[in-house]
Amino acid sequence: MKKFLMISLLIFAALFFISCGGSKKDKDKTDTGDTDTDVTDTADSSDTDPASDTEPGGNNDEDPDDDIEYGSDIQPGEYNGPCLEDNTCDEGLVCENGTCIYKKSDDSDTAAERECETLEFGEVYYMNSSSGDYYEAYAENGMAGDKAYSDVLDIDFRNKKELETGTFTLSDSRKTCEYCIFLGEDFKTNETTPTKKYFQESGELVFEEVQEGTLRSRGHGSFRLVEIDSKYEPVDGGRCYDVKNLEWDTICRPDCDGKICGDDGCGGTCGDGCGELACNAAQTECVPYDCETLDMNIVSLNYYMNYGIPTYQTMYSASTGADYNIFYMEIVDTANAVGEHILDENSVSGAAGVTLSLWEIEDINDADSTVFYFPKKGTLTIYEYDKESTYISFSTEDVMVEEVTMYRDDNGVRYTIPVAGGKCYDLVDFEYHDRGY
Repeated sequence: MKKFLMISLLIFAALFFISCGGSKKDKDKTDTGDTDTDVTDTADSSDTDPASDTEPGGNNDEDPDDDIEYGSDIQPGEYNGPCLEDNTCDEGLVCENGTCIYKKSDDSDTAAERECETLEFGEVYYMNSSSGDYYEAYAENGMAGDKAYSDVLDIDFRNKKELETGTFTLSDSRKTCEYCIFLGEDFKTNETTPTKKYFQESGELVFEEVQEGTLRSRGHGSFRLVEIDSKYEPVDGGRCYDVKNLEWDTICRPDCDGKICGDDGCGGTCGDGCGELACNAAQTECVPYDCETLDMNIVSLNYYMNYGIPTYQTMYSASTGADYNIFYMEIVDTANAVGEHILDENSVSGAAGVTLSLWEIEDINDADSTVFYFPKKGTLTIYEYDKESTYISFSTEDVMVEEVTMYRDDNGVRYTIPVAGGKCYDLVDFEYHDRGY
């Protein structure tokens, strides 16, 4: 599943502690925050302002009048681009005041009084976010705009913590909407904003069943979306889409039938777990770990600030079968960085003062192709650390990492559950003594 704020390498940069996306259920595999878009980049991005990141879902849009730019690579003749030399535009567009716009309806300027194209969507996903959970769906076959690019629908619940059953009419105002629906059209590769954006003009959402105390539900909705500008005002003569029957079921139902260990699919475990053993793929037996030895051959690290957290990451050369192999480390507790840090299942939360993980990415545009590994055991010792110069001196000892699924608890703290039958690696001990570039 293509994640539209994860198109660069990788929207996973703020993955673990600041902002999160989700997978098909409650699993936190992805989304988004401040990103070092190139792990080979030696520059310091120093992005410490979370407000500078644009996230489609969640509740991070505190100011409805934020000026957001879209379509940074618009060509002459395209919508919102300059007119061609002969004052014409691409098919379906007209040149007005030097800019290409859509032809207006012959009998009306409003979407409510004209025919709109129909959009259909695939499965609706529940997305975790530190700024508020939301629903997300993808247009079938890239139906909106250019079929080569993804079109992403988000249902944002603003500041709600739980839902109620019933039928709710949609407001056409972004400032007052209780349920806010956005469509991003054409998320191009290496772009984190869509070419065009749409917002609800009318419609309703019906919540037939809700999971108590959560934003999970089963229901359906129908609504009209109209094209909006950077101020979230309808575009004069812009496109519109009708979504006639969007159905969803984001309620998570644990599955532990015949299982004694491993993930129940909803952030819990079946049985009592396996302790120091591993859960087999069938989740019917606890077995000894059988790990491969992994020598990452790390030569240099890239440094950047990830929402104020000093972060070191790099691609390592060991052959794992993935297209990209990434080593990722955050210094969560900078005041106590120097010293010995015990790495275990709880270190994903930052409880150890540092976090260490490996990512294997088979397809940079497909978040579900990424496998995450977190420590089961081991020690990370930091001898020197200087935030100003980015110099760091550290070593690892007896670190074993295992394949995991990530979740976020009710307090927003991340935790992991080992993947039943998943891979694990015994890392070759290594030392690093240099600055991050």
